[in-house]
Amino acid sequence: MSAAVVAALIVHGTVGSRIDPLLGDQPTSEQLEVLAGLDRAAIYLALFALLAILAGVWMWGVVQRLDEARSAEADLAVARERLRFAADLHDIQGHHLQVIALQAELAERLLERDPDAARQKLRETREIARQALEETRSLVQGLRQVSLVQELDNAADVLRAAGIDCRRRAEAEPQDPQIRQALGLAVREATTNILRHASAGSASYEVFREATGAHDGTTWRLEIVNDGADAAPSASPGTGLQGLRERVESLNGTLTAQHRDGRFILEILLPQPQPERTTT
Repeated sequence: MSAAVVAALIVHGTVGSRIDPLLGDQPTSEQLEVLAGLDRAAIYLALFALLAILAGVWMWGVVQRLDEARSAEADLAVARERLRFAADLHDIQGHHLQVIALQAELAERLLERDPDAARQKLRETREIARQALEETRSLVQGLRQVSLVQELDNAADVLRAAGIDCRRRAEAEPQDPQIRQALGLAVREATTNILRHASAGSASYEVFREATGAHDGTTWRLEIVNDGADAAPSASPGTGLQGLRERVESLNGTLTAQHRDGRFILEILLPQPQPERTTT
């Protein structure tokens, strides 16, 4: 027996127990018609209640599956970022280690018949090892020269893989390497924070070049917004954001981070260095 029928019988029994004494021993046709209408209403009500319960259970399952899919997409995005880092590390170490092995083999062959050439190969090997160490440190510290546009594209790909709608716009790219590097690091840090700490549904990255009016000066502005800000933000900034602030301030720029209407807004202003003017 279905749940709808059971519910209808319960409703009918409850209502019937109150109506039967009013009908008497010989109910009229009008009274029987009213009673039949009540029976139909009870069945419809029971069906509606059953459908509402089933719809609620189905919606709960959909929400649960969406949440699981979102979590899986975020894990996938982090894995992709790790793979990107591993690929960069492989590019650096793989190339240099291959050259070091070749140079060491040549030095070994030349050691007896041409010691001077062997020493030269060893010096070259040491220089290659030093370059590999410097490039590895730069990679770990995030100091590799990567274009700002490429960083924006990487951020959009990672966030979209995590199920976050991402919009980015860059009017131009700074030519100054320090500004380009600082803005690129800001994009990378903000993307990491969105993935780790926010439950964002959308994010936007915008880069503008603004004229300041002083000696034809130019200021670069980066604005990053996501709608997953916590209702009660932490009083102390994270170490990554604090380190980014120090880097920006070392370039005479400013960094502001604020929560507004459920959104987290990160804004960076960096003045374009002016070329030195020669006096005659």
